[in-house]
Amino acid sequence: MFLRSIIDSFPKTWIIQKRYLPKIKIPEYLLDRTVKPEEVLSRLTPEDTERLEFCMAEYQNMLEKGADVPKSLNKRNVLDLLCCTSPTSRIKFLRFLFKCEKRDENALMKKLEKVTVVPERTPGSCDRILRIIDDKCFRSHWDFWQSSEIRCPDSAQPLLFDFSYESEMRLVDLRSLSNQMTYVLNRNRIMRPHPFHMVLCGLKQGTNQFAYMEEAFGVNAKLSTIKSLNELPWTITPNHFSHEYPIHDLEQPVILLSPNARQTFEAGEFDHNAAYVIGAIVDKAVRRPISSAIARQLRKY
Repeated sequence: MFLRSIIDSFPKTWIIQKRYLPKIKIPEYLLDRTVKPEEVLSRLTPEDTERLEFCMAEYQNMLEKGADVPKSLNKRNVLDLLCCTSPTSRIKFLRFLFKCEKRDENALMKKLEKVTVVPERTPGSCDRILRIIDDKCFRSHWDFWQSSEIRCPDSAQPLLFDFSYESEMRLVDLRSLSNQMTYVLNRNRIMRPHPFHMVLCGLKQGTNQFAYMEEAFGVNAKLSTIKSLNELPWTITPNHFSHEYPIHDLEQPVILLSPNARQTFEAGEFDHNAAYVIGAIVDKAVRRPISSAIARQLRKY
């Protein structure tokens, strides 16, 4: 009775949070982003169904109290919320969705506030400016020019991205990496005088990383002209970079770049004949120097 009186003295919400405080091991089928969220949510186990009901009740409680949570959740958001392993991670995820929702609302409001100035008279044909060149035309020109450059091995220096670190990253890291690759491709489009020949090594179809890459680049999205990642100006191979470019080739040496390297670039040390390798990894949650260890291991062979 004494213990019961102590338990009753705590708030009910505190007891519920403490009950689910230990981190939960997420099943593998919930982490598969190659399957549509609707299909995954339709075949939940009884334990995951109970946990989903708790997460949604927690979300509704926060929404009613006016917390920083989005007004609604789509199927992908519900699945990502179910993959959160602790109350703190769920709060951070809902707060992130809230910020994204407010950002989209502000962008829409700014767009609606723009006033279209209607001219008092209709301009004559001699006063009209035909705007036949837009951003899409520029991008098409850049892509055609870049595709022509990477076909020439004398002008396009290979820049390799090692996508073999998927097992070391979380889902949020995989999505962040895909967004970073959109920036990399955009910068490589406008590089002068010669762009890099980007080679995505170890990027395999049917993986979560490949699915996030397709989502980031709008593959099969509505009104998108990109139907495959292979249509973009780069080369994708499922093989490791050591199979595509020999490690001990003296004419074209392979240099691995790592934030944990013992050596740094000096002035004038950049080799235009080398193939540089960048680890396609978001290592915010990775504590051990993986890329540096792989470089030391490959040096032995």
